[in-house]
Amino acid sequence: MNAADRSLRVYLAGKISKNDWRHQLIAGLRNHSWEDGPLTQSGFTYVGPFFISCDHGGFHGPNTHGMRPRQDLFDKDKRKLIFCNCKHAIKNCDLLFAYIDANDAYGTLVEIGMAIALEKKVVIVFGEHVASSEANEMWFAAEGANLPEYNLPAGKLPEYFNNIVSSTSASLCCEERT
Repeated sequence: MNAADRSLRVYLAGKISKNDWRHQLIAGLRNHSWEDGPLTQSGFTYVGPFFISCDHGGFHGPNTHGMRPRQDLFDKDKRKLIFCNCKHAIKNCDLLFAYIDANDAYGTLVEIGMAIALEKKVVIVFGEHVASSEANEMWFAAEGANLPEYNLPAGKLPEYFNNIVSSTSASLCCEERT
């Protein structure tokens, strides 16, 4: 299948949290899971990550990745499955869009590294809550990105994301034609 026959495949890297920022960007994410497969959007396909949407916060906390109640935190099989699902989705994406809104986004840095190693297009957005000095501490990841963006207000994230998706989709089609 060539690029003209499919939509752009997008992976959204970043910390998973209660009332996650991804819900602003991905319609239907709240009720979707890995088992349901990729989630078709207008102009692109969302390939991951998928997690349990829990507005009361019971599935979210340090190191949970939105996976299950806290008693499952040390279930090695669940952690391995989540890692493998994310790795597979990154391998199959065209664009990894990372939103870093905290300086302890350790898993996000691993996701970015995987995408860079696989020569995927990588866009990193440092939110306004990450001080410039903290973003500078992440210079190595930013250096590997195709496009780093600093101090983006959270309210501007949907517009910025939509612009990136549009331009990446256009360039994907152009690359296939040449």
